[in-house]
Amino acid sequence: MKTVAKDQMTASELRMAESLGIFVQEAPAPTEARAEWEARSQQLKDLGMQILWNAWRIADEAVRSDIECYAKAIPHPEGFTVYDLRYAQVTGATDAEEQTHAVAVAQRAAHYIDLRGDVFPWRLVRVGADHLVRFVAKETQP
Repeated sequence: MKTVAKDQMTASELRMAESLGIFVQEAPAPTEARAEWEARSQQLKDLGMQILWNAWRIADEAVRSDIECYAKAIPHPEGFTVYDLRYAQVTGATDAEEQTHAVAVAQRAAHYIDLRGDVFPWRLVRVGADHLVRFVAKETQP
């Protein structure tokens, strides 16, 4: 189990450390042990930031496929696909619990895209209603 100095962390860093199973305690008195303690504490902070950075990158890379895989795909007469965030794809979601999970994943993905803003090479566009979405390349939409 890893330990970290409590007095060197913000409240959000403390919560993150606890969620990662890092034991948080008071730092030792100023001595050589304190310097070692501070170095270890900084290493753990850096590790936590690396984990968050990678989680963010993974979320950005997977968010579109979460909608494409979990939301019901509806062919549009104009040749593109619309995704209905109220319903799960039929394949693979055979019982109510799986369908509920699939719908939640797709809706959470759409919300994440909205929160991230205009950072992707495409846009999520609502098609007539909030629950109907499609993806459009940025260069094809003003």
